[in-house]
Amino acid sequence: MIPIARDNDFNTSYDDEEDNNRDRENDEGTEESIPGLDEFDIRLLNIQASALLVMILGYVLEYISTLQAIEVIKIRQRNNESGFEPDPDIALLLGSQYEVIAQAVLVHISKIQYRNTPLHFRIGRVSAARSANFELLLGDIVEMIAYLISLYGVRKLFAINHGGPIYGV
Repeated sequence: MIPIARDNDFNTSYDDEEDNNRDRENDEGTEESIPGLDEFDIRLLNIQASALLVMILGYVLEYISTLQAIEVIKIRQRNNESGFEPDPDIALLLGSQYEVIAQAVLVHISKIQYRNTPLHFRIGRVSAARSANFELLLGDIVEMIAYLISLYGVRKLFAINHGGPIYGV
């Protein structure tokens, strides 16, 4: 579970004394330090990297779906009913679902980072304004809405026209 800073209270599962010693060694020259903040940021960035890999997987599945749709059209042009016809809808549906899941994680990360901005300011590590982090969060939310609408459309077309190409995804 990822601890979330609320009201400038940053809690981690680490031993406070160990964190204080580590922060004193690593953060010389800062006015104050927050125990565990570096470790928390690293964990948050690792989760973000994993979510981006899932997002890439979603795009790869959509790419595979597009190639399969091209193959379906070629098979239909040849009137080859005896051969195997790929099903592009399955890869597309799965890819769209992966994108929604990954974007949900990215929205959550943006929300956590927006909440933690004052902690970074307090120790002098961030030069960006809180409004910039809010704009990033807002952008992630808008992307989430777009991915959800896209998934809704893919599901609808999957139910109506299963086996045919889906354009614009």
